[in-house]
Order: sequence, then C-alpha cells, then structure tokens
Amino acid sequence: MLARRTKAAYTDRTVARLSFVVALALVPAAGRPARAGAPAAGRQAPPDLDRLRFRMPRVPRRIWTEIRAGGAYLPAKVTDLPASAATAYGTVAWTLALARRIAAHAGHTLAVYRAGDVTLQGSEHDLGVAVEVADGRLGRRPARAFLDLGAGVHVLKRSWVDGRLFKFGGLWDTVAGIGLAVEHDLGRRVRLGWRLDGRWVWVFTSTQRQARAAVRVETDWGRGHTFGLVATGYLVHRDRRQFGRRFPRVGGVGQAEVRYGFQGRRGVGPVVRVRYTTGFRSGEAPVYEVRAETLTRHYADVWVGIAASF
Repeated sequence: MLARRTKAAYTDRTVARLSFVVALALVPAAGRPARAGAPAAGRQAPPDLDRLRFRMPRVPRRIWTEIRAGGAYLPAKVTDLPASAATAYGTVAWTLALARRIAAHAGHTLAVYRAGDVTLQGSEHDLGVAVEVADGRLGRRPARAFLDLGAGVHVLKRSWVDGRLFKFGGLWDTVAGIGLAVEHDLGRRVRLGWRLDGRWVWVFTSTQRQARAAVRVETDWGRGHTFGLVATGYLVHRDRRQFGRRFPRVGGVGQAEVRYGFQGRRGVGPVVRVRYTTGFRSGEAPVYEVRAETLTRHYADVWVGIAASF
C-alpha cells in the first residue's frame, strides 16, 4: 500500500511539473520578459511611405506620416533639349494600421514641370489597402508578406506658355493595381524585400498593361539609422495607337534608388532619397507620355523630407 501511494505521489508531481512547463510554453510572447537585446514592445522598423511599399505598419491606431520635397534639373548642355528643364514636387504621405493585419495608406503630391517658356502644373493622388497574408519564417529567418490593393490618378491641371495661362479640359491617367510584397531578415540588421505588381492604366481613351518588379536591400546601423538600395523595373504594354499617335507597343523603364532615414526616440527624423531612372515619369505616371521623348529621357531626382509617427 505504501509503495502504491509513493508511486502515485511521484506520478502526480511529475504531471504537475510537465503541466507547469507546458503552461509556460503557451504564455504569449508579449507576457514574457524581453530577451536581452530584443526590441522593445511596440517598436518596429518604420513602414514605407514612398510609391513602393515593402513594409506595412503593425501597431494599430498609430499614424505614420511623411512630408517631403524634391525635384530634378536637366541642363540643356548635357541633354539634347532646346532649353534646360526642371521639376519640383511636394508630397504628403501617410499610413495607418486599421487592425493587426490591415493597413491603409495614401499619398498626395503637387508637381511643377518647366522647360524653356513652358510650365506645367499637376497633382498626383494614390490610395490603397494592405492586408498581411503571412507572418512566419523563410528558412530560419523571420519573414512577412502582404497583398497591396491600390489606385491612383495623375492630373495635368494647367499650363503657362510665354506667361499665358492655359487650363486643360482633362489630361489625366488612372492606375489600378494589385501587388505582393515580401520582406525577410537576412541577418540581425539586414533585410531583403521584393515586390511584384500587376497594374492597369487608363490614359484618355487608351489603355496600358504593366508589370512592375522591385527588390530592396536594407540595413540598420547605430540607433535609428536606416540605409537602403532599391532597384525597380517596369514592363509596359500599350495600345497600338496611344493618344491617337503611334508609340512603341512594348517598352521598359529601369530605376535605381538610394534611401536613408533616421527615426529618433520621439518617432521623428529626416529622410533622403536619390533616384536615377531611364524614363521621365514613364511607367509610374503614364500621362506624361503625352510627349514621346519622356519614354527615353534619363534623369535623376532628389527628395528630402521629414517623417513622424504619433
């Protein structure tokens, strides 16, 4: 009898210990003490606020915003244009996590283009919803993926020629697209992101079909500093006649970009982007293709701004 009681007591203690271990294993990660060197709760790498988004916000009810200005200058001496050309942009972008796996994002831009005695004024607007579809591991590294549904419009509002104002009756394009973005960690401070998009474009009575692919390598160093390299390609399939004129039926545009950002303790910091592209807004803003030379006009632009979260 004593042996049975001793064996039963031993069994009860063993089951109790195993239950305690299992209970610890099932405690949510948010309720456990943070590991040494682990990021603080609620902190993440800042989400993207540019045209290409590889990362979405994951903290509900926290708004991320960015205000930036930029432009490009094309001297007549280094191009075959009859006069120097310049562009200037001003953008306000924001993104907000509506829920744990759903986020909304938008961007609004005012643009000015000047070449010789001609000045164009336009605006650009985009709106989208991102839905996280995976949050796990790719091999042994953490990985995240989301679907991005979006639409945008690029409008040329008015023009000045020799100081005289001309208002356009309707020069704009409409873009709708769906994309898949994936980002995974290559190391503790290095991330690789890639994105594939299918885009459908309406320009006046013409249409375009676009495929866009982009890849980004991003690294963190110091406290809050982020540096990234981005390569983007557009494959554009146009109608045989566009704007009533003959254009290349199939074309491509390549872009290379360097990004730098800093996020301070209060969630505020500067952002800088330098980009080179083989077509003047071709692919991303098809309305500018109303001038055929924009398809082959190489240029570089610079953006400087400030990002904040609250």
